[in-house]
Amino acid sequence: MAEPEVSHPVSGPNFKNLLNPVALRDIVAGWLKEDVPNFDYGAFVVGEKQETAVLLCKSAGVLAGVPFFNAIFEHLDCHVSWNYLEGVALHPICQVATVTGKAKNILLGERVALNCISRASGVATAASRLRVIAEKAEWHGEIAATRKTTPGFRMVEKYSVLVGGLSQHRYDLSSMVMLKDNHIWSAGSITQAVKEARRVCGFSMKIEVECLDITDALEAARAGADIVMLDNVGPQKLHEDAACLKAEFPRLCVEASGGVTEDNARRYMGPHVDVISLGRLTQGYECVDFSLKVVKCSGLGLGGAMDSGIRLVTLSPCQTTKKASRALTILIIQNLEKEAGLAHPLLNKGRLTTTQVPCIPPAPDAVSIKTYPTRLNHAGDPRHARAADPKLDELAKGPCLRVCENSGHAS
Repeated sequence: MAEPEVSHPVSGPNFKNLLNPVALRDIVAGWLKEDVPNFDYGAFVVGEKQETAVLLCKSAGVLAGVPFFNAIFEHLDCHVSWNYLEGVALHPICQVATVTGKAKNILLGERVALNCISRASGVATAASRLRVIAEKAEWHGEIAATRKTTPGFRMVEKYSVLVGGLSQHRYDLSSMVMLKDNHIWSAGSITQAVKEARRVCGFSMKIEVECLDITDALEAARAGADIVMLDNVGPQKLHEDAACLKAEFPRLCVEASGGVTEDNARRYMGPHVDVISLGRLTQGYECVDFSLKVVKCSGLGLGGAMDSGIRLVTLSPCQTTKKASRALTILIIQNLEKEAGLAHPLLNKGRLTTTQVPCIPPAPDAVSIKTYPTRLNHAGDPRHARAADPKLDELAKGPCLRVCENSGHAS
């Protein structure tokens, strides 16, 4: 199955500025307390030695959740260095970030941070796909995420929708008045419900009414509603009703909701529909696969004996082709087939992909490596492809995942 199409900016808005730093610290503290309510036995094992871990992306998706990932590790006195901007499309396997700090603190934050970034990126990826659909349709309206969010995780999911390029519906019950069927039945009528709502919300807040048909919608508009939602109305009837409403109330905002999916969203887009809302953006989304691995190099005392850990070794320029004027860093992920099932598919493509990893002093005893007949791609760009170097093959005996060229200093 082909990967879903996503688009991404080279750089974009800094959505981090939306986040209340006090609320962010509080939510992070709660996450960590939930994961370690008392003793951290693993922390006793690894202690306080300084370690470096790399964040790897192992499935395609849009990177989101960076401020939350940072806040988790900042809370634990760790430092995070990023290789990609939030909002870009990631392609497996790539090194996304580096985390440095005390071993016990890195491992304390590991699962919480991975849970957060994998889910945030999943939401942003789904949002980005829908944004592409709307752009191709040249539709003037907005796709909005509802408050059907995971309890305790709304801030992350709503934030990630913005990173993916879509809009927000109301954040919470205080953000906008939305009168649904239960409100209307309890109040007695649409007109009465709108009247009571306007009494308390005043002129500064919009009122939206959920409507089952055109009769409800016209009553809501005539009662003074700002937004009319046509709920669970099929595409053909939706466009007919929306045109009818706009004819009498040209400034009325018409929203479509219910039954909308990524597959059929295009059918709901039309000249008289202003908003399409769907809960699927924050319900049942597919997470992006990330892992955090401590860098280990036996010659440098950077880690313990983890069979599936990451080992680094640097080759000097004299061991490579003359064109490779800078040091080549080899990143090996051992037993990757068992852990993620990703090594063989990449190698079978007949090429090695690239990533940026910390460059460390040569340590030939750190790991045995093996390369395959291939071209070395610089930064994943085929315009900078290099010929395979047979000298690399001489080094070898273990599974080599990827080769990259960097500037010779830690990122």
